Amino acid sequence: MYDVRIYDYCIFGKGKINMNKIVSIITPTFNNHDTINETIESVLSQDVSSWELIIVDDGSNDDTLQLIKKYCINDPRIKLFKRKSDPKGGSTCRNIGILNASGEFVLFLDSDDLLEPFCIRQRLKVMDEYPDLEMGIFLMKRFYKKKGDSDEIVNILDSSDPLLNYLKGRFPWTITSPIWRRSLLIELKGFNEEYKRLQDPELHTRALFHTGNYKLFYDYPADCFYRIIPSRYQSNDIIKEMINGYTKFYDDNFKVITRNGNESQIKALKRSLRNLLFEIARMCNDREMLKMTLQFPIKIKMISGNTANYLLLKYTVYQKIIYFIKKIRNILRIYLNKFD
Repeated sequence: MYDVRIYDYCIFGKGKINMNKIVSIITPTFNNHDTINETIESVLSQDVSSWELIIVDDGSNDDTLQLIKKYCINDPRIKLFKRKSDPKGGSTCRNIGILNASGEFVLFLDSDDLLEPFCIRQRLKVMDEYPDLEMGIFLMKRFYKKKGDSDEIVNILDSSDPLLNYLKGRFPWTITSPIWRRSLLIELKGFNEEYKRLQDPELHTRALFHTGNYKLFYDYPADCFYRIIPSRYQSNDIIKEMINGYTKFYDDNFKVITRNGNESQIKALKRSLRNLLFEIARMCNDREMLKMTLQFPIKIKMISGNTANYLLLKYTVYQKIIYFIKKIRNILRIYLNKFD
């Protein structure tokens, strides 16, 4: 389906590290000056030294690189790589990290997320206790402005089968939750570089199809944090990438489960598709985008053209109602302000 190319453009950090039982932490970055410092500090705060941090830059044009280089000078476990060919994106950067990792284990950490100081120790202990395990999944918390300002858990699991959750569109964990054996990531050929969005759900779903040697450690304390940025998914360009990502995700997995003939998986995928794609299109206030989104369920004969037209009509009516509610609200505000 796709190939992972070999990259070896290390621009900073040549320290030799003992490969025995270390975790290679892989972080892609692009113009993340405001957050990368806190992310690196959360790695440096680990209460064990059994890690290396591989940061792969995706073409930053701010002072992100200068900031990272200062850390590389002070700690040989931190290495900075630079993507030197297309495609641009987090998937390519993470694949560069996988191919240049020294560790037996891999953990992916985005450049605005954080680790608890006990994260690496906890995960290495578990992987040592389960020598046949290829992937262990841990709890992750949300945060907004600073670590600890929320107790919300990112992980979702509403059935005993995580794969069914992924096919339902209820992704049971996010990118930093798993610790991987690097050998499994090599078998999987890393991330699919065609994905601009849903990069980690695609990889996790493919991993669950590939192996049964995983275990959820949801009775362990959350050991990492996912930063919530409210405006992250509000631009039409990003939402369009999300729609394309969802469409490709379902298209790829529909082909797999149709070949396998697993009725529960087919049912889970079909049940979630319409609502997920409709909700994403609704976010962008764009009827043409919804029309584009509906082409995929029509293609796989999940819905008819008449059903698609009904959804478009329903969407148009919904948007007009929203418009009139906002208009009435603004009139009331003007009226009430006269009496303040």
